[in-house]
Parts: sequence; structure tokens; C-alpha cells
Amino acid sequence: MSDYLYYLSYARDDRDNDKYHSISMFSEELEQEVRRLTGSIQGAVGFFDREDIEPGNVWPDTLSEALCTSRVFVPILSPTYFAKDYCGREWKIFRNRLEAYKEQYPAAKVEHLIQPVLLVPPDRFRLPDPVSRIQYLDDRYPEDYQMEGLHVISRVGVYRDSYERFKIALAQRIVDVANKCPLPPLSPCPDMREIRSAFVVDQPGRKMVDTSGISETVGPRYVQFIYVAGKHSELREIRKSLDYYGHEGGIDWKPFLPNVTNKVAMLAAEVALKDDLLSEVVPLDVGITQRLEEAERTNKIVVIIVDVWSLRLQRYHTLMRLVDERNFLNCVVLVLWNRQDNETLLSRPELEKAIQATFPNKWIMRDPMFLDSIESLDELKKQLSDAMHKARARIVEKMKVVRRVESAQQIPRLIIEGPGV
Repeated sequence: MSDYLYYLSYARDDRDNDKYHSISMFSEELEQEVRRLTGSIQGAVGFFDREDIEPGNVWPDTLSEALCTSRVFVPILSPTYFAKDYCGREWKIFRNRLEAYKEQYPAAKVEHLIQPVLLVPPDRFRLPDPVSRIQYLDDRYPEDYQMEGLHVISRVGVYRDSYERFKIALAQRIVDVANKCPLPPLSPCPDMREIRSAFVVDQPGRKMVDTSGISETVGPRYVQFIYVAGKHSELREIRKSLDYYGHEGGIDWKPFLPNVTNKVAMLAAEVALKDDLLSEVVPLDVGITQRLEEAERTNKIVVIIVDVWSLRLQRYHTLMRLVDERNFLNCVVLVLWNRQDNETLLSRPELEKAIQATFPNKWIMRDPMFLDSIESLDELKKQLSDAMHKARARIVEKMKVVRRVESAQQIPRLIIEGPGV
């Protein structure tokens, strides 16, 4: 068997319909970067299928073998990618390898062995569940890539520097995760004709199947929390007091130090539990609009808890502007302050301007689901509980309206016949 470091998975239509050859060019240049990092001289370090015919009932042996030996899976995500059955099969067989390895080594972080690449920004398409749970961004990736995608930064000259930085960062990421988690080959290789695509939809309007072991949860008993707070290294640029922040961003944020040492994720989960709500943590990234749409479709409550200081960082300001541009009846936004923090008190005028600049629509409309001045743990508990109850009531009312409309009999159209008709 050939042993590849990574497997580049893509939709052939994306390659063939691109006169700039973005994917083919990227494949060659990425391999050069990985080769430079690994010191490999002979043989290919990455698998890239250059066949002109899409895999069908007779699956190429070389492709199956590469899927069973490659240590990292690098899918190039696009609307076309999720529409292709063979892309879903490739994803499925590699995911099966990861789950088998996880059973043997429960502590292994196998999810990092899937390193997606955005061909276009994720707001251009809906991410199926198996993809939405995969981290597809990295702090080392340039912002231009996160906002525009590989296709744009690889062909537009002004983004050339961002393209180079992304390519180098991804190559380093591939090498790092492959070394940290030595995924063994799978033998024998499964028959690809018997593998079901990870992106198959069973029924119209239902979620994608193969949710990586997590069953679908729907209804207003569920609340999704999104924590908007920068990392320790990011906040260093704009403020002096950094004890509130950690290395993982929002889930490490401790908004009410020194009086309260618990992380905000623990505080919010406790409030939800007391209100008999099951909570989920949703990652913050450029796919936030799609996640909010999915939560609205599945009638879940969404609570976005915001660190006022982080709104002065471009990344978090941009992501929250996406939230401000939409109006979701199931979504609550809470902005936290700390009245025990002198630096915050002294900077209040500038921080208030940051809130207004980030949420202009909610600020002007005084949206009742937008609470911008929560300054203590007691206020957080009360305001969060009240807001979740209001959001839940909204969802329940919407569900009643939908049921009434769907159950109502259609009134036949009156047809008038006679002279002059």
C-alpha cells in the first residue's frame, strides 16, 4: 500500500469549471510546502486524484487505497462538494477510520485529522452536520481566506500574500496533526460501492444523516450558547487586564473576576439547567449565520453572550455584524460588563461606541432580545433566564401558528361563469 500523509478530497466540477485551475494549482503548491516541512524527497506526500472521470460503480483501486492509508483528510468544501455522492463516500470512509481508532484510543484527538479548506465562504452554502462539527478555521489562517475562500485569494492578485500565508499555515497544520495522532492504515479496504455518502438526506427538510454519533435534537427544550470573547493573545492588543481570558477563546472567558472565578460557559449552563433546558455549545466562526438559520429551523433557543472588549477586535466585530443584519425570533444577545473592573469603567464611552458600531440595528430599534448592559452575576442569571423564557415563548407561538396554517383547509377559489367571462 502507498502511504500518503494527506488525502485531498474535492468535487471534480469545481476543478473542471474553473478556468484559473485554482484547485489543481493549490494541490501542487500545497504538496511542495508539505514536502519542505517533512524533508520528503521521493514519492508523493499527498494524494490528489487527477482522473477526468468521476468514480462510479467501479471505484479506482488507487483512490480506495489512498483513503485507507492517508493520515489526514483535506476536503475542499463548496456547494458542489456536498452535492456529490462520491465526496460523501470519501468523507464517510475516512470518518469510519477515525471512529475505529477512537475506540482503541479514547483520548486521541482524531477530529483534527480532518482539515477542511473553504473553496468559498461558508455563508454561500449550508454545512451538513458531519461538517459543522469540524473546526475549519485556525488562528494562523489569514482573515482574507476566512472571508473570501480559497478560490478568490488564489486568483486575485491583491490577496496573493494571504494565499501564501494560508498555504503555509495549512501545510504546517497537516504535518502537526499527522505527527500528533499516527492514524494506522485500514486493511482490507472496504468496498466503496457499499459505503453510503455522509451527506445523504433521508427526507426533504430533515437533517443530513451520519451526525458523527450525535443524534438530532430539536425543539425549544434546547438552548445553544455562543460565546463571543477573544483569546488571551488577542486581547493583549487592546487592553491591560488579561486574567479574564484564556487560550481557547469564549469557553475560557471569566467575565466577573475577581468575585466570580467560574467560566461563563459554566455559569450559563447552570442557568439553563435550572430552567429545565438542555444546553449545547456552538463554535463561533464565519458559519454563524448558517447555524442561526439551522437553529431557527429546528426551533432551538440561541443565546449569544458577548464580551464588550472583544467587539473592538475586527474578527468579532465582523461576525457580530452578521448577527445584527438578521432578525431571528429565537435568538438572544447579551453583552456583559464587569463593574468591578476599573479598566472597563474608565473605558466605558469607547466600549459603548463599539457596541453601537457592532449592533447598529439592534441598538436603534432597542430590540428587547438585545441586552447590552449586564454588569454582574446576579444580573446575568436573571436576565438570561428571562430572555430564554421569552425566546421559548416566541418559538412555541410560532409552532402553533405553523400548525394552524398547515392544518387549515384550503378554500376553493370561486369561479364565475357566464356572459362576459
